[in-house]
Amino acid sequence: MYAHLIILKGDVPSKKNSKQIFFNRRTGRRFISTSDSYKVWHRQASIQLLKELRRFDIVNKLVVKFFPSNRRSFDLSNKFESIADLLVDNKIIPDDNYRVLPKVEIQFIEVDRQNPRSEIYFYKSIV
Repeated sequence: MYAHLIILKGDVPSKKNSKQIFFNRRTGRRFISTSDSYKVWHRQASIQLLKELRRFDIVNKLVVKFFPSNRRSFDLSNKFESIADLLVDNKIIPDDNYRVLPKVEIQFIEVDRQNPRSEIYFYKSIV
C-alpha cells in the first residue's frame, strides 16, 4: 500500500485544552478562544505544510505517530484533533470526518528530547 509521510517538528499542543477567556471591551462580553501558544504552533506548522503540494480527497488510513519532548501526560485524541484541524485548515484533506478518514491510528512512540515531532502517514488515494 502506498504511504506518504509528513513530519511536523516540535510538540503538538492540544487545541481543546488551550482555551482562554477574553474580554471584548467594545461589547463588554466575554468570549472563549484558543490560546496564543496554540495559534503560534498552528502558524508554524502551516508553514511546514506549505512544502506539501499533495492533496488527499480520501485517505484509506491515516497514522499519526507522536514523539513528544517530555514525559508529561497528555490525551492522544486531543493532540490528534489539533493535527486533523491543521490538515483541514491547510487543505491537505477536505474534512476530518469518517468519509475522508475512515481509519485513523494514533500512536505514542517514545519521548525524543532532541527531536520532538509528529509523523503523519497517509495511505492510498491521491488527487
